[in-house]
Amino acid sequence: MRCPSLVSWVFFASAWSSAAVALPPSPETGWFATAGDLRISVARNNRRERDGTSTGSSIPLLRVRQGAGYRFSSHWALYGRVALLVNQHTDQIAYHFDDTITPGNLTLDNLYLAFTPRNGVELKLGRFQTAYELNSVIQDSLSRHDSSGTSVDWTNGASLTLGMNYKLHYIAQWNHRSGPGNGVADHPLLDYRHGGSRLMHYLALELPGRHGWSQLIADISVIPDVLPSFTSIDVGQHDLVASTLRMARDVPLHGRVIFHPSLELGYQRRTPSRISLGLPGGNEASGHWGIVAGFDLQHVGPGNLGLQIARVEEGYLLSPDYPANASSIELRYTWQTSPRQKWDIRYRLREDISRLAAQPIERVDHNLLLRYSLQFGSN
Repeated sequence: MRCPSLVSWVFFASAWSSAAVALPPSPETGWFATAGDLRISVARNNRRERDGTSTGSSIPLLRVRQGAGYRFSSHWALYGRVALLVNQHTDQIAYHFDDTITPGNLTLDNLYLAFTPRNGVELKLGRFQTAYELNSVIQDSLSRHDSSGTSVDWTNGASLTLGMNYKLHYIAQWNHRSGPGNGVADHPLLDYRHGGSRLMHYLALELPGRHGWSQLIADISVIPDVLPSFTSIDVGQHDLVASTLRMARDVPLHGRVIFHPSLELGYQRRTPSRISLGLPGGNEASGHWGIVAGFDLQHVGPGNLGLQIARVEEGYLLSPDYPANASSIELRYTWQTSPRQKWDIRYRLREDISRLAAQPIERVDHNLLLRYSLQFGSN
């Protein structure tokens, strides 16, 4: 039977969340509950296409997630989480395990074995979430960010974290031959059919926040044999190697207000030719850089205000949140109405940096979003 609207799914999600938190508290071994969340967003996007036509769309979405685990011992545990994504057109639920899901789908976005032999050492094997985003109100990333916004995706593979203050992170991500399922280096130009490209490597060093610094982290991502050559001289497949540096700082102002600047720099060593991306310029290499800069004003009224400017050049293909060949400016306000409830409202302008050779003008998007988030359950 067809559900009349998205509102029906809101009531369903509320009932699910009430049942989910009824799991018993965490024992030393045995079953235990993990936190879940419900997120509702409504976005309006107005686009001027590259051929000069204009389109507009309203996009309501609801995402619900709830996890649970089983602890075998003080060192070993198994975790799983169910995620559901619906919109106003959803009239039935289909289960998918292998692919990134779309509205109307239910999946396990976490299913992993965790090994923690001692403090400061954690190994995960299976399907899990990884996010290394800029510490800001907007919280996006030039390198790795699973399940941002209302999306549902994940990392398949292994994750190792070493250290408690200074932390070393290593992720080995297994990719499908059609490409990654979590938006990292998900570009039609990249070819994941070769053996080496099926395993992506991510290494990050995270420094503790001191002397006003709230974030200092550097990382490098390597995807072997994924970048095709585009000239008869330079043949064969090439590695995609990109690195990012993130930093953020707290500067107290008058009263409770805190000025919080942040910066993320991304650099991709080898980039495809401009002609292969459909840009004028022939075999000249496309741009290498991604740059995100902005600031928050914390404790402004009931919440925090953030402004961010981003520019991702044509050849920087790693980012899951910022598309290549695009610049954007975003203004966002977020506030906690309770420890478990949060509202976000944002306006974002995004436009092409370079015009495609076959199109008369650049694409421009105006996006307005309102989002509500609710956390439930216990850790």
